[in-house]
Amino acid sequence: MRLTATMAAMAALLLLAAPAARAGVEAGADAYRQADFPAALKELKPAAAKGDPVAQYLLGKMYSAGLGIERNQKKATELFKASAEAGLPYAQVDLGNALVLGDGIEQDFIEGIKWLLIAADVGVAEAKTQLNAMGAAVDRPTALEARLKARQWEATNKTFALDSQESVMAAPAVAPKLPVVDPNKRY
Repeated sequence: MRLTATMAAMAALLLLAAPAARAGVEAGADAYRQADFPAALKELKPAAAKGDPVAQYLLGKMYSAGLGIERNQKKATELFKASAEAGLPYAQVDLGNALVLGDGIEQDFIEGIKWLLIAADVGVAEAKTQLNAMGAAVDRPTALEARLKARQWEATNKTFALDSQESVMAAPAVAPKLPVVDPNKRY
């Protein structure tokens, strides 16, 4: 998981959000970075409910890992899906992985590859790595169908383009360091 890239993506999207909505997401993201997961949950949950893709993504990460909230992969995947459909590339990777594995959602290999292709097309290294790892296991008809679906989605939707692996839409801010999460600690 590339947390610095995730946070850079989030920071860039925050710049695009309305100022009032941005304040809650910024506070939630700051709390998340500081491993203050109860405070992050308090700020991110309302913003996610209002459709903020960054808040949806971070809240999905919290549900996925059980950070400050009971682990719930189904809820995490629902949030990743909403964020991915709004164009957040890192959410597209998490949704693609969930679909390929059937983790929190009914397994759909072609749909999963589609989301990984969409994220890879804008430069997300993790998506490219996942696709390369699957390479030999994916037959040509499956790969072609997934590529067609990705192209159809890209023709009518917008994914935030990466100008590098560390930023979205030329984010001016450098991604801050995220907390190291202790897997043995209950937050």
